[in-house]
Amino acid sequence: MRKFLALAASITVLAACEPPRTVKALRYSIVYAESSLGLAHGEGQWVQEIFFPDLKVACMLVYEYRELMGGKGTEPRLYAFEADRLRNDLTGLHGAKPSAIEEIEVPVALAEEIRKLAELNTQRERETWRLGQEVAGKLMKKLPQEGDGPR
Repeated sequence: MRKFLALAASITVLAACEPPRTVKALRYSIVYAESSLGLAHGEGQWVQEIFFPDLKVACMLVYEYRELMGGKGTEPRLYAFEADRLRNDLTGLHGAKPSAIEEIEVPVALAEEIRKLAELNTQRERETWRLGQEVAGKLMKKLPQEGDGPR
């Protein structure tokens, strides 16, 4: 029994000392804008993006305005998406040079959650087009226009 307890204690200590498992990722800066037209007119903000080469996923953290319960302000919002490569080459953007790249370690559990979010976003995007076709074909029709509004 003593040997068993000693072995169990050793395993517990070793497990506690084991560093958390991580995934390698690349962090760099990009310019984020609401639209390509806004980007062409110099709008946008510098944000950090993280690319996971092994997962073929990237994410960016953007601080966006959001009404909070106790007031108004900005909060961090994560955008995750499937990606084949990092997007740090900004040479076509107002003379900008490629962003510096930093290799980082991300806990496996967090990287997996980001991958799942990217998959959900891809699925959501596909569904908006599929359902758009179905609704356009079955539920929508041309309505008579009144007044001088847009045609």
